Amino acid sequence: MTYPLELLLEERGSIPGEDPVLRALLRGSSLTRRQFEALRLEAEDYATGARRTFEEKARLLGVSRGTYAKILGQALRNISQSIHTLLLLGYLGLLGERRFAWLLELSQALESGEMEDALEILEKLAGRATGRPQPPQPGP
Repeated sequence: MTYPLELLLEERGSIPGEDPVLRALLRGSSLTRRQFEALRLEAEDYATGARRTFEEKARLLGVSRGTYAKILGQALRNISQSIHTLLLLGYLGLLGERRFAWLLELSQALESGEMEDALEILEKLAGRATGRPQPPQPGP
């Protein structure tokens, strides 16, 4: 099985292998394509033990050092906000097992390499996100 980080290292400048799951995840995330690419460069360094400078990574992304730093900072802020949003939902009791069973199902599909199942779950989720909000259903 090829793991996502290994996929990230395969091809720079595009979504690796045009992976449909990675494309769907990126489309639904709070990260821009540039932010994803900056995180990908950071992941490469982490995975390979490389110690490239900001200048080198900026050059690979085709931007200035300052722009690279800004893009990376925005990506990290978006990630932090996403984590805090999930923690807030948990604190408010809105992350119950029943309401977010899809998250566990998606996680298991991704972990076991069942990408078609994962893509189907993501497509259903995207469809729900564009529809009208539904009132919460009472628990059993």
